[in-house]
Amino acid sequence: MDVNQIDVLVCATEAGGARNLVAVLEEFPELFQIKVLSGNGALAIFERSGIPIWRHLPSLGESDAAQILQETKADIVLCGRGIDKDSLERHIIVAARSLGCSTVSIVDEWYDYRANYADESGDLVYLPDVVCCPDEQALKEAVAEGLPAECLRVTGSPALSSLVKKRETYRSNNLSRIDEFDRTYPRPFVTYISEELSDRRPGVSSNDNKSKNISHYDGKDIRNDILQALLEQFPCCTVFEKPHPRSESNVCPPINSENVCWLVIENDELQDLCWCSDFVIGTKSMGLLEAALLGTPTVAYQPDPNGNISCTAVRKGLIPCFHNTDDLKLWFERTRTSANKEYILAPDFARPDAARLVCEVIEEFAS
Repeated sequence: MDVNQIDVLVCATEAGGARNLVAVLEEFPELFQIKVLSGNGALAIFERSGIPIWRHLPSLGESDAAQILQETKADIVLCGRGIDKDSLERHIIVAARSLGCSTVSIVDEWYDYRANYADESGDLVYLPDVVCCPDEQALKEAVAEGLPAECLRVTGSPALSSLVKKRETYRSNNLSRIDEFDRTYPRPFVTYISEELSDRRPGVSSNDNKSKNISHYDGKDIRNDILQALLEQFPCCTVFEKPHPRSESNVCPPINSENVCWLVIENDELQDLCWCSDFVIGTKSMGLLEAALLGTPTVAYQPDPNGNISCTAVRKGLIPCFHNTDDLKLWFERTRTSANKEYILAPDFARPDAARLVCEVIEEFAS
């Protein structure tokens, strides 16, 4: 080990957090000696990156977290957000604070800033030393939700910065998986990003009608609406449904349809599916923003008139959002696919130096 390397415990429970961490580690591998602690949702992202996983734990207690930190002898913790009450990040941050180890968290969404680090009473029990925000909007919204301004840094999103850089790789290197799909299934290809519609914030019940993040529209109904819209617009097509990483394999059985080949794909990389598809549709997933950056026609479908489900790609003005099947059908009819992707300019949150700025924070607080 290089004597100048920083010992970092890298921790993520979810895929979004893991993407940011991987982007930092891949760009500056020489700076760190790492041990990766992965939850279930982050596992596939770490495995695809080729970064060795030191330990995979579905859950963690605070005493176990302290033992892990003592075992790793980490100088600092780099982690994702901790929106779930059982997130690995939460226990690691509390244990690190008690042991005098600094903590840096990267948020991967533009909502739930306080909920990422608060207990059921709303107290910021799990707040790290530094929260890396993707842009000024995120910083201002985090302050408005009560996060201390002194712990916030605008770094950009390492994951989205990496994705923008990856666009030319996609363009110049045809994916063998796309060739396989084209030989086997009819176009157009539609990637449907299915996801949990319940509110996962600590202290919020799924029966709480006041929650702004709860949809009262069943996921099965959304699938059926998409199916009907496709049947009316295309004589045949293929849907690649990508379930949320936490979803059980039997939650989303394929839909039987004579004209729509509906496949549930768990193992393929979401970004690869978005790249090879002619359309991408979802509810609120960060994958919708990623698809928009890749130049694929993308739409959010939120049919619940009583819900107010956040969707960053919609808030950023990158994609439209529809609330009924008539508008969805009209969008499919009016959206023309092209062999050439129409890239948007890299937004501020995908700044090319995002990974470097996170590294600077790590170096500052590990010293």
